[in-house]
Amino acid sequence: MTINIVYSLNDEYASGAACSIKSLCSNTHGTRDMVIYILFSELSNDNAVRFEQLSKECHVDIRLKKIKPEKHIAKNCFYTVNYLTCEMYFRMFIADILPKEEKALYLDCDTIITGDIVDLYMTDISDFILGAVYDYPNILRENRRICHDIGQA
Repeated sequence: MTINIVYSLNDEYASGAACSIKSLCSNTHGTRDMVIYILFSELSNDNAVRFEQLSKECHVDIRLKKIKPEKHIAKNCFYTVNYLTCEMYFRMFIADILPKEEKALYLDCDTIITGDIVDLYMTDISDFILGAVYDYPNILRENRRICHDIGQA
C-alpha cells in the first residue's frame, strides 16, 4: 500500500512544510511506501533543492508538482490576499491534479505529526467525498472576533 500525502505551498511556507515532513517521516513506519506531493505554482530553485535533499535524508519519495492556477482556478473566482494565496485553493482540486491516485491525505504546512499517520490514512471514508477536521485555532479566533464585535469579549 502506498500512502499519498499532499502539501500545497509557495516559498513562504516551504520551511514549515519541511518541518512537517520531517515529523511525518520520524513518526510513520514504512516511509518507503509513502509518496509526498508538493503542489506549487512558483517555487525557488533553493527550495526545490531542499525538498530533494529532504527526500534523500528521510528516505521518502517527494514529488514536486508545478500547478498552473489558471487551469484550476478561474481568474477572480477565489479571493487571494496576503496569506490567502492561490496555492491554498489547490487542495480543492487534488482529485483533478492527481487523477491516478485513489486516495490522498492533505496536510497543512504547519501540521506537526506526533504519531503514525497510517491509522488516519486507513480511516474508511468510502461513503464520503472527503474527510476533514476543523482548524480549531482559527475557529476560536473567529469566535473571539465575533464576540468582540458584538460586545461580549
